[in-house]
Amino acid sequence: MVSRENINSVRESMDSFLKSIFGNSLMLWVLVTKEGYEVLGNSNNDVLYKQVMSATMSYVYVTAHKSLKRFLGNVHVYSVVVNIRHSDKDYSAVVMFHPLFFLVMMFEREALCKFTENEKKIERALSSHVSRLFTKK
Repeated sequence: MVSRENINSVRESMDSFLKSIFGNSLMLWVLVTKEGYEVLGNSNNDVLYKQVMSATMSYVYVTAHKSLKRFLGNVHVYSVVVNIRHSDKDYSAVVMFHPLFFLVMMFEREALCKFTENEKKIERALSSHVSRLFTKK
């Protein structure tokens, strides 16, 4: 079981890391470990966060993650980008699949270049953050 202290520490450091890349363009992020029970996240829009969480848990984890694992083999991280429109604004939603977790981020579409420029950096930081979840203090 993951300690609440580790979860809070990882949430805070992940949040500041992602905000350092995306700034105010970051609408929300959700991280779910492969066990599916530890969910970290942050959002500046609670209604949107709940909608994305619901879609994430019911579709992405149950369907896409299990299907992609079959096709990806030894690929370390696989990212999917979807452009969406919500409340008359354009956003990009990114799902990063990893053997231990998946991450969903949603940000204003203009910030998509920040994701592509920093994808490997985000991947390394996420692996590090997730491993901290399971370390004993």
